[in-house]
Amino acid sequence: WGRGGEGGGGRGWGSQADEGEDSITISVARSEVGRIIGRGGQRIRELEEKSGARIKVHRDDEGGGGGSDEALVEVTGDESARKTAQELIDDIISSQDFRGI
Repeated sequence: WGRGGEGGGGRGWGSQADEGEDSITISVARSEVGRIIGRGGQRIRELEEKSGARIKVHRDDEGGGGGSDEALVEVTGDESARKTAQELIDDIISSQDFRGI
């Protein structure tokens, strides 16, 4: 237990939210993941900056989904930050008027 340090494996990161912070999980089409993350992660960093929330995309590549067309976006922060992040993500997903670029 006393090892600490960076990384620490893939488990448990979600339980390290600060006091007053909770997480919500948003299910999105896997085809939207790239639009949420952006080139080189730029858009997801902007979303985090604007909302004040921490955003992590879980691609359902391994485990349970077995070829699922959905990915999970976990948003961690206080209520206001989570709500803002969810609205920003919804805006990105719903602005799909220009499909064939």
